[in-house]
Amino acid sequence: MDELDRVLMAQILVERQGRNEVVPEGHERLGDHIEVLRQGKDRMAKLGAWILVFPEGTRMAAGETRRYGSSGALLAAQQNCKIVPVAHNAGFFWPRRGLLKKRGTIRVVIGPPIEAAGRDVREVNEQAQQWIEAHVYPPT
Repeated sequence: MDELDRVLMAQILVERQGRNEVVPEGHERLGDHIEVLRQGKDRMAKLGAWILVFPEGTRMAAGETRRYGSSGALLAAQQNCKIVPVAHNAGFFWPRRGLLKKRGTIRVVIGPPIEAAGRDVREVNEQAQQWIEAHVYPPT
């Protein structure tokens, strides 16, 4: 499953919950941040929708980490919105560079809302990353 498949799958799941949109996070290039912010603001204004952002920028192998992109946190701060962190363990079943998927149950954990308005974007981003990474549980 490549990144586009992941975004499309997430969009289908999110849209089943109502009027929501998926905005993929960029790969830390300035133009990508600007595009994420533009798309997010447009969709929030036109649709009154909440958005889903993948701040990692790319799929990571299970157990690996990297600095999250800050576009989602910046958008939330600018729009006076909260961030709802979501952790999952899909990386244990769908390897980053593997063709074969493993059997198992993917566990999704939805966290408490994080207030972004009036806070430092780096601090908000770090809080979300810490929560997510603390709740990615290996399969049992």
